[in-house]
Amino acid sequence: MTNSETSPNDWDIAQPEQKVRINEEGQWYVHAKATDRAGNTTEITSKTLQLQQKPVAPVLSVVSADETTAKFEWTLPSGSALTDGYYYRLTNGQVFDIQYPDSTYIDTTLAGGQRFEYQVQAVNHVGESEWSNTVRVTISPVESATSYRIVAKNNTTQQEVFNSVVNDTFSPVISLEPGTLYDIAASAINENGEGKTVHTGFLTLPDQPGGFTHLQIGERTIDLAWNRVETAID
Repeated sequence: MTNSETSPNDWDIAQPEQKVRINEEGQWYVHAKATDRAGNTTEITSKTLQLQQKPVAPVLSVVSADETTAKFEWTLPSGSALTDGYYYRLTNGQVFDIQYPDSTYIDTTLAGGQRFEYQVQAVNHVGESEWSNTVRVTISPVESATSYRIVAKNNTTQQEVFNSVVNDTFSPVISLEPGTLYDIAASAINENGEGKTVHTGFLTLPDQPGGFTHLQIGERTIDLAWNRVETAID
């Protein structure tokens, strides 16, 4: 019995009833040769015999985890294992099938404030391995914002003219100059720190006119003139 269809060089004398024990997985061929008293020889080779055992349970571990995602990896079979038909079944209540030779999985369905347990098993043509060790992932709850920071900067001078922390989702912004473009920024704050900032641009209204310089009243009309406002467009 060999791993090749090619006729072997060395032969053993067979008994009328012969048993052969094979301990290794793989593809095997049975070779038989008979010689009569006249010296005529006949040789036959069997079809492929595929020997595969039930898989060994993988060892599962957590590579990384954050608020919504966890990455897992598990051990692959040894180099002598026949991996034809192999795949893996990962479960946390839901079942995910992963084809060999992949040995990692990223779960992106996690939610804060929950605990998840995972196991994996290997499956092949013969059957299923035992379930692996259990790994646990606890996702801390994501705290909501407790306050907000509002910052206003003059877009031209980049001078900060307003900076305030408020508890509500609205806030008056004071000390702005008329007819001026400002960058308004808002960020959320909780006990873990301050989040990313969102920005918007805002152009304040122009100043009021400085006063009338001319007034002429006609029978049906009034002519007016006033001081120009530098921050007004029209």
